[in-house]
Amino acid sequence: MKKSSFLYILIFISTLACSSNYETSFNYFGNVMASKLNKNGFTSNNYNYDNVDNDTSFSPYSKLGGQVSIYNDKYKFTSQAITYRNHHEYKAKFTWLNVNYDFNENIALRVGRMQSNLLLNSDSLHIDYIHTMTHTPNEVYRIIALDHYDGVELTYKDFINDDYNYAVTLVPYGKAKQNINTTFDIEESIELKNINSIRLNITNDDNIEIHTSYTKLKSSLEDSSALKTVTNGLKSYGNNVDEYSYEDKDTTIFTLGLNYSYENYILNTEISRYETKSMNPDTTAYYVMLGYNWDKFTPYIAYAKSKNDKEHFDTTGLNTPDATSASLQRSLDDILYLTNYSQRTQSLGLRYNIKPGIAIKTQIDRITTTNYGSISDSTVSSSGYERRGILGRFAGTDNEAVYLYTIGLSFAF
Repeated sequence: MKKSSFLYILIFISTLACSSNYETSFNYFGNVMASKLNKNGFTSNNYNYDNVDNDTSFSPYSKLGGQVSIYNDKYKFTSQAITYRNHHEYKAKFTWLNVNYDFNENIALRVGRMQSNLLLNSDSLHIDYIHTMTHTPNEVYRIIALDHYDGVELTYKDFINDDYNYAVTLVPYGKAKQNINTTFDIEESIELKNINSIRLNITNDDNIEIHTSYTKLKSSLEDSSALKTVTNGLKSYGNNVDEYSYEDKDTTIFTLGLNYSYENYILNTEISRYETKSMNPDTTAYYVMLGYNWDKFTPYIAYAKSKNDKEHFDTTGLNTPDATSASLQRSLDDILYLTNYSQRTQSLGLRYNIKPGIAIKTQIDRITTTNYGSISDSTVSSSGYERRGILGRFAGTDNEAVYLYTIGLSFAF
Protein backbone atom coordinates (compact mmCIF):
# COMPACT_ATOMS: atom_id res chain seq x y z
CA MET A 1 0.00 0.00 0.00
CA LYS A 2 1.31 3.47 -0.84
CA LYS A 3 2.14 5.77 2.05
CA SER A 4 -0.34 8.38 0.79
CA SER A 5 -3.16 5.80 0.68
CA PHE A 6 -2.33 4.70 4.22
CA LEU A 7 -2.40 8.33 5.34
CA TYR A 8 -5.85 8.84 3.84
CA ILE A 9 -7.18 5.76 5.63
CA LEU A 10 -5.79 7.14 8.90
CA ILE A 11 -7.49 10.46 8.19
CA PHE A 12 -10.79 8.68 7.62
CA ILE A 13 -10.52 6.53 10.78
CA SER A 14 -9.41 9.52 12.87
CA THR A 15 -12.35 11.54 11.63
CA LEU A 16 -14.84 8.85 12.62
CA ALA A 17 -13.14 8.36 15.99
CA CYS A 18 -13.30 12.06 16.77
CA SER A 19 -16.87 12.38 15.52
CA SER A 20 -19.07 10.63 18.04
CA ASN A 21 -22.09 12.47 16.65
CA TYR A 22 -21.72 12.96 12.93
CA GLU A 23 -23.87 13.34 9.87
CA THR A 24 -23.29 12.15 6.34
CA SER A 25 -24.15 13.46 2.89
CA PHE A 26 -23.78 11.96 -0.58
CA ASN A 27 -23.84 13.80 -3.89
CA TYR A 28 -23.23 12.61 -7.41
CA PHE A 29 -22.60 14.45 -10.66
CA GLY A 30 -21.58 13.87 -14.23
CA ASN A 31 -21.53 14.73 -17.89
CA VAL A 32 -22.76 12.88 -20.95
CA MET A 33 -21.24 15.09 -23.61
CA ALA A 34 -20.59 14.47 -27.31
CA SER A 35 -17.86 16.42 -29.09
CA LYS A 36 -16.08 16.62 -32.45
CA LEU A 37 -13.94 18.87 -34.64
CA ASN A 38 -15.18 19.86 -38.07
CA LYS A 39 -11.94 18.94 -39.87
CA ASN A 40 -9.52 16.07 -40.15
CA GLY A 41 -5.84 16.65 -39.33
CA PHE A 42 -6.39 18.38 -35.97
CA THR A 43 -6.64 17.22 -32.37
CA SER A 44 -7.69 19.10 -29.24
CA ASN A 45 -5.51 18.07 -26.29
CA ASN A 46 -7.41 17.59 -23.02
CA TYR A 47 -4.43 16.43 -20.86
CA ASN A 48 -6.38 13.95 -18.69
CA TYR A 49 -9.07 12.76 -21.13
CA ASP A 50 -9.34 11.45 -24.65
CA ASN A 51 -8.57 14.09 -27.25
CA VAL A 52 -11.21 15.56 -29.56
CA ASP A 53 -10.86 14.91 -33.29
CA ASN A 54 -13.18 14.88 -36.32
CA ASP A 55 -14.95 11.71 -35.16
CA THR A 56 -17.93 12.22 -32.85
CA SER A 57 -17.05 10.88 -29.40
CA PHE A 58 -18.51 10.96 -25.90
CA SER A 59 -15.24 10.27 -24.08
CA PRO A 60 -13.41 13.64 -24.07
CA TYR A 61 -15.93 15.54 -21.90
CA SER A 62 -18.02 12.78 -20.30
CA LYS A 63 -17.47 11.68 -16.70
CA LEU A 64 -19.24 10.39 -13.60
CA GLY A 65 -18.40 11.37 -10.04
CA GLY A 66 -19.53 11.16 -6.46
CA GLN A 67 -18.80 12.95 -3.21
CA VAL A 68 -19.23 11.69 0.36
CA SER A 69 -18.98 13.96 3.44
CA ILE A 70 -18.95 12.92 7.10
CA TYR A 71 -19.12 15.84 9.50
CA ASN A 72 -20.02 17.34 12.85
CA ASP A 73 -19.52 20.81 14.36
CA LYS A 74 -15.72 20.59 14.20
CA TYR A 75 -14.67 17.91 11.73
CA LYS A 76 -15.52 17.27 8.12
CA PHE A 77 -14.14 14.40 6.06
CA THR A 78 -14.67 14.75 2.31
CA SER A 79 -14.06 12.18 -0.39
CA GLN A 80 -14.67 12.83 -4.09
CA ALA A 81 -13.86 10.49 -6.96
CA ILE A 82 -14.48 10.60 -10.70
CA THR A 83 -14.37 8.01 -13.45
CA TYR A 84 -13.57 8.97 -17.03
CA ARG A 85 -12.03 7.66 -20.24
CA ASN A 86 -8.47 8.33 -21.35
CA HIS A 87 -6.52 6.69 -24.20
CA HIS A 88 -9.55 4.46 -24.77
CA GLU A 89 -9.40 3.06 -21.23
CA TYR A 90 -11.72 3.74 -18.30
CA LYS A 91 -9.90 5.25 -15.34
CA ALA A 92 -10.78 6.57 -11.89
CA LYS A 93 -9.14 8.88 -9.37
CA PHE A 94 -9.71 10.65 -6.10
CA THR A 95 -9.76 14.45 -6.43
CA TRP A 96 -10.84 15.11 -2.82
CA LEU A 97 -9.80 12.97 0.15
CA ASN A 98 -9.21 15.14 3.20
CA VAL A 99 -10.24 16.10 6.69
CA ASN A 100 -11.11 19.66 7.70
CA TYR A 101 -11.01 20.91 11.29
CA ASP A 102 -12.66 24.19 12.34
CA PHE A 103 -10.79 25.74 15.28
CA ASN A 104 -13.52 28.38 15.52
CA GLU A 105 -15.85 30.27 13.17
CA ASN A 106 -12.88 32.00 11.52
CA ILE A 107 -9.96 29.53 11.31
CA ALA A 108 -9.89 26.10 9.64
CA LEU A 109 -7.20 23.53 8.84
CA ARG A 110 -7.50 20.99 6.03
CA VAL A 111 -5.12 18.06 5.43
CA GLY A 112 -5.09 15.45 2.66
CA ARG A 113 -5.95 15.57 -1.03
CA MET A 114 -7.55 18.75 -2.31
CA GLN A 115 -8.80 19.84 -5.70
CA SER A 116 -6.62 22.62 -7.07
CA ASN A 117 -7.97 26.10 -6.34
CA LEU A 118 -5.66 28.11 -8.58
CA LEU A 119 -8.46 29.45 -10.76
CA LEU A 120 -11.99 30.63 -10.13
CA ASN A 121 -13.60 27.31 -11.04
CA SER A 122 -10.71 24.93 -10.29
CA ASP A 123 -12.16 23.38 -7.14
CA SER A 124 -15.45 22.60 -8.93
CA LEU A 125 -13.84 21.80 -12.28
CA HIS A 126 -15.34 18.31 -12.57
CA ILE A 127 -18.88 19.38 -11.61
CA ASP A 128 -19.82 20.76 -15.01
CA TYR A 129 -23.45 21.39 -14.07
CA ILE A 130 -22.31 24.33 -11.91
CA HIS A 131 -20.75 26.09 -14.89
CA THR A 132 -22.64 27.83 -17.69
CA MET A 133 -20.38 26.68 -20.53
CA THR A 134 -20.05 23.10 -21.79
CA HIS A 135 -16.37 23.18 -20.81
CA THR A 136 -14.04 25.70 -19.18
CA PRO A 137 -11.97 27.75 -21.67
CA ASN A 138 -8.92 25.72 -22.73
CA GLU A 139 -6.74 28.81 -23.13
CA VAL A 140 -6.78 29.39 -19.36
CA TYR A 141 -7.59 26.03 -17.81
CA ARG A 142 -5.34 23.78 -19.97
CA ILE A 143 -2.12 25.77 -19.36
CA ILE A 144 -1.85 24.62 -15.76
CA ALA A 145 -1.71 20.82 -15.48
CA LEU A 146 -2.56 20.77 -11.75
CA ASP A 147 -5.81 18.91 -11.12
CA HIS A 148 -5.37 18.10 -7.42
CA TYR A 149 -2.60 17.94 -4.82
CA ASP A 150 -1.78 16.38 -1.47
CA GLY A 151 -0.95 18.89 1.24
CA VAL A 152 -2.07 21.28 3.95
CA GLU A 153 -4.38 24.30 3.77
CA LEU A 154 -4.96 26.93 6.45
CA THR A 155 -7.94 29.27 5.95
CA TYR A 156 -9.02 32.42 7.74
CA LYS A 157 -12.45 33.84 6.90
CA ASP A 158 -14.43 36.80 8.20
CA PHE A 159 -16.92 39.50 7.23
CA ILE A 160 -15.86 42.76 5.61
CA ASN A 161 -19.26 44.29 6.34
CA ASP A 162 -22.90 43.20 6.35
CA ASP A 163 -22.81 42.40 2.63
CA TYR A 164 -19.33 41.01 1.90
CA ASN A 165 -17.13 38.31 3.37
CA TYR A 166 -13.63 37.12 2.54
CA ALA A 167 -11.45 34.05 2.95
CA VAL A 168 -7.65 33.90 2.82
CA THR A 169 -6.10 30.46 2.29
CA LEU A 170 -2.43 29.56 2.69
CA VAL A 171 -0.89 26.38 1.31
CA PRO A 172 2.41 25.96 3.18
CA TYR A 173 3.01 22.51 1.70
CA GLY A 174 1.73 20.60 -1.28
CA LYS A 175 2.79 18.03 -3.87
CA ALA A 176 1.22 16.21 -6.79
CA LYS A 177 2.08 13.50 -9.28
CA GLN A 178 -0.21 12.66 -12.16
CA ASN A 179 -0.24 11.43 -15.74
CA ILE A 180 -1.02 13.85 -18.55
CA ASN A 181 -1.35 13.51 -22.31
CA THR A 182 1.51 15.56 -23.74
CA THR A 183 0.28 14.65 -27.23
CA PHE A 184 -2.73 12.75 -28.52
CA ASP A 185 -0.96 9.37 -28.19
CA ILE A 186 1.70 9.88 -25.47
CA GLU A 187 1.02 9.84 -21.73
CA GLU A 188 3.75 11.04 -19.37
CA SER A 189 4.08 11.52 -15.62
CA ILE A 190 4.47 15.06 -14.30
CA GLU A 191 5.57 15.76 -10.73
CA LEU A 192 4.76 19.00 -8.92
CA LYS A 193 6.39 19.63 -5.56
CA ASN A 194 7.10 22.44 -3.09
CA ILE A 195 3.65 23.85 -3.84
CA ASN A 196 3.15 27.08 -1.87
CA SER A 197 0.26 29.43 -2.53
CA ILE A 198 -1.93 32.15 -1.13
CA ARG A 199 -5.40 32.91 -2.41
CA LEU A 200 -8.13 35.39 -1.59
CA ASN A 201 -11.86 35.04 -2.20
CA ILE A 202 -14.31 37.91 -1.73
CA THR A 203 -18.02 37.17 -2.05
CA ASN A 204 -21.43 38.49 -1.14
CA ASP A 205 -24.70 36.62 -0.79
CA ASP A 206 -26.09 38.01 -4.01
CA ASN A 207 -24.07 38.52 -7.17
CA ILE A 208 -20.27 38.87 -6.81
CA GLU A 209 -17.35 36.49 -6.43
CA ILE A 210 -13.74 37.66 -6.76
CA HIS A 211 -10.86 35.20 -6.72
CA THR A 212 -7.12 35.86 -6.88
CA SER A 213 -4.16 33.59 -6.19
CA TYR A 214 -0.38 33.45 -6.31
CA THR A 215 1.37 30.08 -6.46
CA LYS A 216 4.98 28.91 -6.54
CA LEU A 217 5.96 25.33 -7.26
CA LYS A 218 8.64 23.15 -8.78
CA SER A 219 7.62 21.02 -11.76
CA SER A 220 9.39 18.07 -13.31
CA LEU A 221 8.73 16.16 -16.53
CA GLU A 222 11.42 13.87 -17.90
CA ASP A 223 13.26 15.35 -20.88
CA SER A 224 13.12 13.36 -24.10
CA SER A 225 16.30 11.73 -25.41
CA ALA A 226 16.18 14.04 -28.46
CA LEU A 227 16.08 17.15 -26.25
CA LYS A 228 18.96 15.87 -24.09
CA THR A 229 21.09 15.19 -27.18
CA VAL A 230 20.52 18.73 -28.48
CA THR A 231 21.11 20.53 -25.17
CA ASN A 232 24.19 18.48 -24.30
CA GLY A 233 25.62 19.26 -27.71
CA LEU A 234 24.98 23.01 -27.35
CA LYS A 235 26.41 22.93 -23.83
CA SER A 236 29.70 21.61 -25.22
CA TYR A 237 29.99 24.92 -27.13
CA GLY A 238 29.79 26.90 -23.88
CA ASN A 239 26.07 27.70 -24.07
CA ASN A 240 23.89 27.96 -20.97
CA VAL A 241 21.02 25.58 -21.72
CA ASP A 242 19.39 25.37 -18.28
CA GLU A 243 16.12 26.86 -19.55
CA TYR A 244 15.81 24.18 -22.24
CA SER A 245 14.66 21.44 -19.89
CA TYR A 246 11.47 20.26 -18.17
CA GLU A 247 13.22 18.69 -15.19
CA ASP A 248 12.97 20.23 -11.70
CA LYS A 249 12.04 23.78 -12.75
CA ASP A 250 10.56 26.68 -10.75
CA THR A 251 7.13 27.94 -11.82
CA THR A 252 4.97 30.83 -10.62
CA ILE A 253 1.29 31.40 -11.41
CA PHE A 254 -0.85 34.48 -10.79
CA THR A 255 -4.61 34.46 -11.36
CA LEU A 256 -7.48 36.91 -11.02
CA GLY A 257 -11.13 36.09 -11.69
CA LEU A 258 -14.63 37.56 -11.36
CA ASN A 259 -18.14 36.10 -11.40
CA TYR A 260 -20.77 38.84 -11.52
CA SER A 261 -24.50 38.87 -12.13
CA TYR A 262 -26.83 41.82 -12.60
CA GLU A 263 -30.54 41.20 -13.04
CA ASN A 264 -30.58 38.56 -15.82
CA TYR A 265 -27.01 39.19 -17.06
CA ILE A 266 -24.03 37.08 -16.00
CA LEU A 267 -20.34 37.83 -16.51
CA ASN A 268 -17.43 35.43 -15.95
CA THR A 269 -13.87 36.55 -16.63
CA GLU A 270 -10.37 35.45 -15.62
CA ILE A 271 -6.77 36.28 -16.40
CA SER A 272 -3.71 34.24 -15.53
CA ARG A 273 0.03 34.72 -15.86
CA TYR A 274 2.23 31.61 -16.02
CA GLU A 275 6.01 31.99 -15.71
CA THR A 276 8.48 29.11 -15.63
CA LYS A 277 12.18 28.34 -15.87
CA SER A 278 11.36 25.22 -17.86
CA MET A 279 11.06 24.45 -21.55
CA ASN A 280 7.48 25.72 -21.58
CA PRO A 281 6.94 29.34 -22.62
CA ASP A 282 5.78 32.06 -20.24
CA THR A 283 2.13 32.70 -21.01
CA THR A 284 -0.62 35.25 -20.44
CA ALA A 285 -4.16 33.94 -20.86
CA TYR A 286 -7.66 35.29 -20.31
CA TYR A 287 -11.31 34.79 -21.19
CA VAL A 288 -14.58 36.73 -20.97
CA MET A 289 -18.03 35.11 -20.99
CA LEU A 290 -21.30 37.06 -21.11
CA GLY A 291 -24.67 35.34 -20.73
CA TYR A 292 -28.34 36.18 -20.24
CA ASN A 293 -30.76 34.16 -18.11
CA TRP A 294 -34.11 33.99 -19.88
CA ASP A 295 -36.42 31.70 -17.96
CA LYS A 296 -34.85 28.23 -18.30
CA PHE A 297 -32.59 29.29 -21.18
CA THR A 298 -29.13 30.90 -20.93
CA PRO A 299 -27.60 31.91 -24.26
CA TYR A 300 -23.98 33.09 -23.98
CA ILE A 301 -20.94 34.24 -25.92
CA ALA A 302 -17.29 34.00 -24.93
CA TYR A 303 -13.83 35.01 -26.10
CA ALA A 304 -10.61 33.41 -24.86
CA LYS A 305 -6.94 33.92 -25.73
CA SER A 306 -3.58 32.52 -24.66
CA LYS A 307 -0.36 34.20 -25.77
CA ASN A 308 3.14 32.83 -25.31
CA ASP A 309 6.05 35.23 -24.85
CA LYS A 310 7.84 35.42 -28.21
CA GLU A 311 11.26 35.67 -26.56
CA HIS A 312 10.95 32.01 -25.57
CA PHE A 313 11.35 30.98 -29.22
CA ASP A 314 14.41 33.18 -29.97
CA THR A 315 17.69 31.24 -29.92
CA THR A 316 19.83 33.78 -31.80
CA GLY A 317 21.90 34.41 -28.66
CA LEU A 318 23.41 30.92 -28.73
CA ASN A 319 27.03 30.42 -29.68
CA THR A 320 27.03 28.46 -32.96
CA PRO A 321 30.47 28.86 -34.59
CA ASP A 322 30.30 25.91 -36.98
CA ALA A 323 27.93 23.74 -39.00
CA THR A 324 27.47 21.18 -36.21
CA SER A 325 26.41 23.78 -33.65
CA ALA A 326 24.17 25.48 -36.23
CA SER A 327 22.48 22.13 -36.85
CA LEU A 328 21.94 21.68 -33.10
CA GLN A 329 20.39 25.17 -32.93
CA ARG A 330 18.07 24.26 -35.82
CA SER A 331 16.98 21.15 -33.89
CA LEU A 332 16.34 23.22 -30.76
CA ASP A 333 14.26 25.71 -32.80
CA ASP A 334 12.15 22.78 -34.02
CA ILE A 335 11.58 21.49 -30.48
CA LEU A 336 10.71 24.98 -29.23
CA TYR A 337 8.28 25.48 -32.10
CA LEU A 338 6.28 22.50 -30.89
CA THR A 339 5.94 23.97 -27.38
CA ASN A 340 3.76 26.81 -28.68
CA TYR A 341 0.12 26.83 -27.57
CA SER A 342 -0.91 30.40 -28.40
CA GLN A 343 -4.49 30.39 -29.64
CA ARG A 344 -7.82 32.17 -29.44
CA THR A 345 -11.38 30.88 -29.29
CA GLN A 346 -14.70 32.54 -30.03
CA SER A 347 -17.63 30.68 -28.51
CA LEU A 348 -21.40 30.69 -28.88
CA GLY A 349 -23.48 28.50 -26.59
CA LEU A 350 -26.86 27.76 -25.05
CA ARG A 351 -27.82 26.17 -21.74
CA TYR A 352 -31.29 24.84 -20.94
CA ASN A 353 -32.19 23.93 -17.35
CA ILE A 354 -34.59 20.99 -17.55
CA LYS A 355 -35.09 21.05 -13.80
CA PRO A 356 -32.87 21.70 -10.75
CA GLY A 357 -29.85 19.44 -11.10
CA ILE A 358 -30.17 18.66 -14.83
CA ALA A 359 -29.23 20.85 -17.80
CA ILE A 360 -28.67 20.44 -21.52
CA LYS A 361 -25.74 22.44 -22.90
CA THR A 362 -24.42 22.99 -26.39
CA GLN A 363 -21.52 25.11 -27.66
CA ILE A 364 -19.67 25.99 -30.87
CA ASP A 365 -16.03 27.11 -30.61
CA ARG A 366 -14.08 28.71 -33.46
CA ILE A 367 -10.37 28.17 -32.75
CA THR A 368 -7.41 29.84 -34.47
CA THR A 369 -3.72 29.53 -33.59
CA THR A 370 -0.64 31.75 -33.66
CA ASN A 371 2.76 30.30 -34.56
CA TYR A 372 6.24 31.55 -33.66
CA GLY A 373 9.47 30.68 -35.44
CA SER A 374 9.62 27.85 -37.95
CA ILE A 375 9.94 24.09 -38.09
CA SER A 376 12.00 22.00 -40.49
CA ASP A 377 10.45 19.50 -42.86
CA SER A 378 12.50 16.69 -41.32
CA THR A 379 11.05 17.34 -37.82
CA VAL A 380 7.52 17.52 -39.20
CA SER A 381 8.11 14.19 -40.90
CA SER A 382 9.65 12.50 -37.83
CA SER A 383 7.20 13.90 -35.26
CA GLY A 384 4.10 13.74 -37.43
CA TYR A 385 3.13 17.24 -36.26
CA GLU A 386 3.02 20.71 -37.73
CA ARG A 387 2.00 21.93 -34.28
CA ARG A 388 1.30 20.55 -30.82
CA GLY A 389 -0.12 22.63 -27.96
CA ILE A 390 -3.78 22.71 -26.99
CA LEU A 391 -4.91 22.45 -30.62
CA GLY A 392 -2.55 20.07 -32.41
CA ARG A 393 -2.13 20.00 -36.18
CA PHE A 394 -0.80 16.92 -37.94
CA ALA A 395 1.75 16.95 -40.76
CA GLY A 396 0.35 18.05 -44.11
CA THR A 397 -2.57 19.98 -42.59
CA ASP A 398 -3.08 23.64 -43.49
CA ASN A 399 -3.15 26.20 -40.69
CA GLU A 400 -6.76 27.38 -40.67
CA ALA A 401 -9.69 27.94 -38.32
CA VAL A 402 -11.20 24.86 -36.67
CA TYR A 403 -14.67 24.46 -35.16
CA LEU A 404 -15.24 22.39 -32.01
CA TYR A 405 -18.83 21.24 -31.37
CA THR A 406 -20.07 20.01 -27.97
CA ILE A 407 -23.56 19.01 -26.86
CA GLY A 408 -24.79 16.98 -23.94
CA LEU A 409 -26.33 16.60 -20.52
CA SER A 410 -24.85 17.81 -17.21
CA PHE A 411 -26.26 16.81 -13.84
CA ALA A 412 -25.55 17.20 -10.12
CA PHE A 413 -27.59 15.95 -7.16
